[in-house]
Amino acid sequence: MVLFSCVQDAPTNLPPPVRGPNVSIVSPANNAVVRDTTTVEVEATSDKGVSRVEIYIDYRIDTSRIFFSKPYRWRWDARTLVDSTYHKVNVIAYDGEGTQTASPLVSVLVRVTNTPAAPSGLNIVLMNSSSVTLSWQDNSDFETAFDLLMSTDEERNYVTVKSVSANQTSAALQGSFSSSVAYIFRVRARSGSNLGGRSNGVRAANYPGLYAGGMFSTAGGSGAANIARWDGSSWRDVGGGMNGEVRALSSFSGELYAGGSFSSAGGVPVNNIARWNGRSWSAVAAGVNGTVYALAAYATLVSDNLFVGGVFTSAGGLPAMRIAKWSGTSWSPVSTGVDYPSGSFRRNQANESLIQIAVFSLSASAQLVVGGRFTVAGGLDAHNVALTDGENFRPLGEGMDGPVYTVKSFPVACGDFDNADGLPVNNVAIWNSRTRPTQWDSIGRGTSGPVYACADAAGSGFFVGGNFTGAGDTTANYVARWDGAAWSEAGGGANGPVRTFVIFDNALYMGGDFTIAGGVPAGSVARWDGSTWLPVGSGTDGSVNALAGFSYWDWSVVP
Repeated sequence: MVLFSCVQDAPTNLPPPVRGPNVSIVSPANNAVVRDTTTVEVEATSDKGVSRVEIYIDYRIDTSRIFFSKPYRWRWDARTLVDSTYHKVNVIAYDGEGTQTASPLVSVLVRVTNTPAAPSGLNIVLMNSSSVTLSWQDNSDFETAFDLLMSTDEERNYVTVKSVSANQTSAALQGSFSSSVAYIFRVRARSGSNLGGRSNGVRAANYPGLYAGGMFSTAGGSGAANIARWDGSSWRDVGGGMNGEVRALSSFSGELYAGGSFSSAGGVPVNNIARWNGRSWSAVAAGVNGTVYALAAYATLVSDNLFVGGVFTSAGGLPAMRIAKWSGTSWSPVSTGVDYPSGSFRRNQANESLIQIAVFSLSASAQLVVGGRFTVAGGLDAHNVALTDGENFRPLGEGMDGPVYTVKSFPVACGDFDNADGLPVNNVAIWNSRTRPTQWDSIGRGTSGPVYACADAAGSGFFVGGNFTGAGDTTANYVARWDGAAWSEAGGGANGPVRTFVIFDNALYMGGDFTIAGGVPAGSVARWDGSTWLPVGSGTDGSVNALAGFSYWDWSVVP
C-alpha cells in the first residue's frame, strides 16, 4: 500500500501583511460624560507618514473634522445636541500609501447645561393681510434654529408657526391675517431640543377706516387738513394732511393713494399725488404736473397698475396727456392719452379736462372706462367716454355731448350731458349691449342737473348724487335712487351737491357740499341706513370730494 500525504510546506515568499497607521482616541475616554463642549484629540502614527485623519460623530463627518497634519484636535460644541443622550466617536487615519485604519469606538454621554441666548430687537418690517416680515438680532453662537412664535389671545398661548435655520435674522410668514385679530409675535433660539429664551414681542393689529378727502380744515371738530379718517366712533387726522384740495382716493398695493392739487403731504414734498401706508405719507416718484381728479386700480393678465386721470401733461417726468399709470415703482403713459382739440366740442365747455376712471366688465375680460371732457382718446374720435385695456383706447358709441364725471360697472355713465349717441338722456345713460350693441340708452329721463357720483344699491338699482332737484318725474334733492324701473327720492336727500359715494363696512356713505342730510345736521358726510341718511360724527367743516375705505396694519414693540 502506498500512502500520499496532503500536507504541504508553507510557502516562504508571501508578502508581509498590510498594516495602516496606528490610531487611537486620546480624549474623550470611553463612557466619559461630555458637558456642553469638549476637545476630541487623536493620536495617529505611521512609518509611511499619516496623510489624513477623519473624526466621525455618530458615523457622520463634515469638513471641519478632516485633518492633514498635526495636531489632530477638534473642539466639539455639543450644546446643539439633546441633553442626556449617548453618542459615538471614532476615527479613520490614512498613511502615505492610502492604507486606512479605524480606531475603536468611543461612547460618550452628552449633558447640556447651557441654552442659547434669546434674540433681541424683534420688529416688523412689513405686514399686510397675507404676509408679515420679521427681523431680529441673533445673540447666540450655537443655536441650530429659530422658532417664530405667534399668539392670537393676548399671550395666553403661543404656537410655533415657522422655524428657520441658524444665523438667520429675518423671515417672512405667509398666511391669512384677520383684520379683527391682534397678533403678537416673538422669536426663540433653539439648540436641538434645548429651548432658549424668547425675544421681545411685537403686537400688530389692523385698523380699518373710512377716509374722506376734500377741502376742509377740521373733521369731528379737530384739525384735519383736507383728509381725515373715520374709525367708527371719531374722526382723526391722517398724518398731517395736505396743503391743498384732495379730489380722489383709491387703495392700491396695500397703500392709500390721494390725488388732487397739493404740493405737500404730511410735510413731504409731492406733486399732486401721494401715498399713505398707515404711518406716513410719501411721494409717488415725481408725481404729475397738474391736478389729479381720478384714481382707479386696474389689473390685467400682465400687471397691476394704478390709473391716474386729471389735468396734466406729464407723469414721473414722462409725457402723459391727462391719463397715466403707476406700477408701484414707475410711471408710464396710456397710449397718447386724451385731448380736446380746439373747436371740437359739441357744447360750449370750458377748456378743462376732467377724467373719471372706473373698472367694469363689458365683455369677457375687464376693461377700464375713461370718462371726462375730451374728444380724442388714443388718437381716435371719442366724445367724453372711452374704453382702454391699459395700452389702447376704443370709443364707446358716439359718446356724449358733455363731460362724463363718473362711470359705473353696469356700465352706467353720469355727468353733465343732454344726449348720448344722439339720444336724449339727461345726465345719466346706460350702455345697452343686448338690444342695441353700439348705443347708449336713457334711464327714466335722467336728472334735472349734473350727476357727479353713482353707487350700487343693496338688492338692485343704484344711487346717483349731484347738483339736481329732480330725477325723472320725482322731486329728489341732490340724491336719488333708481330701482330698475323708476326713480325715487332717497331718504330726504341733502341740502347741497353730492359729489361722491363709497360702500364701506357694508354700508353706503356719501360726501359732498351739504350741511343737512335726511333732515338732520351732517357735515358733508352721511351714511345710508336703508331708509334715511345719518350723520357720521359731526363730519367736516368743508366740502368732501372723495371717500374710500382703507385698512392698514400697525404695530408696536412690547417687552
